[in-house]
Amino acid sequence: MKPLDFNPRRRPEDTGLERFRNRARGGSGRVLPFKRPDAPLRPFKEHQFLRFTKPFLLALAIVGTPFSLALWVAHGEPFQLSDLVVETADGRVSRTWVHKTLRSCFGRNLPRLPLEYVDETLRSHPWVASTDVRKDLPNRLYIRIHEKQAAALLRDGDGMTFIDHSGQAIAPFEPLRGGHQRVSRSVDLLLLSSPTEEAPRPEQLTRALELANEIHTVGPFWADGLSEIEILGEEDFRLWSADLAFPLLVRAGNVRSKLRYLEMLLPQVERRYDKIAAVDLRFERRIVLKPFVADQKNRRTAVGRS
Repeated sequence: MKPLDFNPRRRPEDTGLERFRNRARGGSGRVLPFKRPDAPLRPFKEHQFLRFTKPFLLALAIVGTPFSLALWVAHGEPFQLSDLVVETADGRVSRTWVHKTLRSCFGRNLPRLPLEYVDETLRSHPWVASTDVRKDLPNRLYIRIHEKQAAALLRDGDGMTFIDHSGQAIAPFEPLRGGHQRVSRSVDLLLLSSPTEEAPRPEQLTRALELANEIHTVGPFWADGLSEIEILGEEDFRLWSADLAFPLLVRAGNVRSKLRYLEMLLPQVERRYDKIAAVDLRFERRIVLKPFVADQKNRRTAVGRS
């Protein structure tokens, strides 16, 4: 029977590979104590060039990477404007006009393209009220156009001009440009005019539009046929409607009560008069009827010819 190999200095883990290493180091199974080297270790000495260039290379890596990326974005070909998406509601500002107006922007760098320049360029069109411009990187530009809304047509000499709800002129009416749909929509607008050569002021045009809104609020039977309002002064107006055989002279402020009273008297007026030149509602306590009187000279000429 083989005796037990008992060594009180042997550690429990001192078997196998550890046991072989211990024998290789000391020639026996004993664990040798720590032994200092005969000569001290020489420390690693860094080169002077590396000592000065290492911070520079680190700073160059930190700063140069974003700078190179920004330079690529500012001058790279993928970021040149090549696609334009236009949204317009009314159609007075066509997409063809927008592409033609912004033709100089195609090929420019989109991140460096100022949106103020695009907005100012599009506002050169008289019907553009405001724009919403948005960049979609890398090469697309979205444009939404809000157009001005015409409230009426102003007769100005031989021509007509579109005006908005604030009485400001928008653009001249040109029936030969735009097509049948645009012309028919313009014909449905209310016509404003003046008996004098002097153009009405924006305040007078605004009062005329407020008067038209008040008439539609009262709702007489001829309100839908209201076609023209002639501005006679600051508060005086002459109204024409397709549903009335005569014009009405009204004053702003007492239209509501006068129109209701006129509707009550209108059947009697039509039975009494064959033809009426005008009905004046500007007075406070009475309604003035102006009967139609034929021109005597024209009557004699007509009789002589017959």
